[in-house]
Amino acid sequence: MKKLLLLLCISLFTTNLYAQDAGKVTQLIKDGDDLTDSGDFKGAIAKYDAALAIDKDNVEAMAEKAQTLFYSGENFKAEDLCKDIIKNHKDDKLIGMVHLTYANVLDAQHKPDDAIKEYDKAIKATPDNYLCYFNKGVCLASNDKLDESLECFQKSAKLNPAHAGSQNALGRILLVQKHNVPSLMAFCRFYVLSPGSKRASDDFKYVGKIAAGGAEKTGDNTITINVDPADLDNKKGKKAENNFSSTELILGMSGALQMSNDTLAKLTEPEKLANTLDIMCSSLKETQKDGKGFYWDFYVPYFLEMHDKQFTKTLAYIIYLSSDTEADAKVAAQWIKDHKQDIDDFYKWNDAYSWPK
Repeated sequence: MKKLLLLLCISLFTTNLYAQDAGKVTQLIKDGDDLTDSGDFKGAIAKYDAALAIDKDNVEAMAEKAQTLFYSGENFKAEDLCKDIIKNHKDDKLIGMVHLTYANVLDAQHKPDDAIKEYDKAIKATPDNYLCYFNKGVCLASNDKLDESLECFQKSAKLNPAHAGSQNALGRILLVQKHNVPSLMAFCRFYVLSPGSKRASDDFKYVGKIAAGGAEKTGDNTITINVDPADLDNKKGKKAENNFSSTELILGMSGALQMSNDTLAKLTEPEKLANTLDIMCSSLKETQKDGKGFYWDFYVPYFLEMHDKQFTKTLAYIIYLSSDTEADAKVAAQWIKDHKQDIDDFYKWNDAYSWPK
């Protein structure tokens, strides 16, 4: 009986020590994560090492350390650690995170083909992780595989509609491919998510270019409207997926009118953009029944509901917070200051909006 009690006491003591160690490891990892988020990569790695000194096979600590090594530019150390985790812990629930870090390392080492393979492994392990698709899209775009990258950014945007980077990437690539309407919608969504940011200021020039609808002055009394003929698909009398040619043409005509009409020319720049967004939404509503493809399904309902609730003007001023013209940015800032309720109502609606799954 005494021997049984002794064994029971030893077991309880051991269990208690294990629980204490587990709690200590968890706290060290959390501390490391906080330091990583604050940019103290050296301090974070010290915390992960302390956790591993207690539990050398803790995959979470190893995975977080590998990611932080990558953030700090220690690519070869990150690569070695990722390989070790993949070799010895391939069935761990965090293996998708490790494949993603390894893929990012390979991309940074200018090994795109190897990186894509790792991104695909990360996606297979964690198909609902939007960052796997987003980072793969960045890698593909950097290697001029734009169509493939768009598919990835579409997936990341759908998995996380609040991810500003996915919206920005879609806007940029669609603009390069001269798909102006979906590009404008993606950029608008980006400005909702990241108003006034540095990236928003850097990309503001694109919004103005798209909002002009391809209209440009080509002479003292001449305005030319440029519409990409690639948007037209006459095969079997049907339009291709993600075709916005009708709205493209209408935006071009609107841009030309704003350049030539004295009354419209006197509007402030945010007012002109609000007018453009209203015209775009009206055109989309008229042609929605014939529209098909990702951008029709994902973006158009959002903008039509925004238009119905009369939020397009609010959006225009939010966008102009990032204007590359100081005077226009000040106008937008003052309007937003004077219309706090409008801003609150817009973001309350935006945050509650139900995106398609």
